[in-house]
Amino acid sequence: IDRWLAPINLFRLGTSELEPMLVEIGCHLLTSALAPQAVSLHCIIIGESERRPEFGLLANEEGWQPAVRAVAAALRRHSAKLRPLDLERAAEQFMSLVIANKIRLAALGVDLDRRAIEKHVRYAVDLFLRGAARR
Repeated sequence: IDRWLAPINLFRLGTSELEPMLVEIGCHLLTSALAPQAVSLHCIIIGESERRPEFGLLANEEGWQPAVRAVAAALRRHSAKLRPLDLERAAEQFMSLVIANKIRLAALGVDLDRRAIEKHVRYAVDLFLRGAARR
């Protein structure tokens, strides 16, 4: 889980502007989530969650939540450009836009290439900012 579900801890931002920063974070998160080992682990956790619910809890606590907090911290640095938001909830929504459907497709064996990942992330960032940015 440390290696495949919490890669955000190793991530370093290369930009200080909000939109490119979100694209950078989104591409990193999605690329990491779609790594074959990460998809395999995701499938195992889903398959075993009824019998071993602690696997899902651990994946959430050690993988998803640290990423939410990291994205919320990045959003916090740009809070002047955002509407008043619950930043943790906004970070969760951002991650859902970026990751959720694509990890589902990957678990079903549908591959995305690097270009498709970036296009998807750019669209997700645009949609997210249309709802979150100050007008």
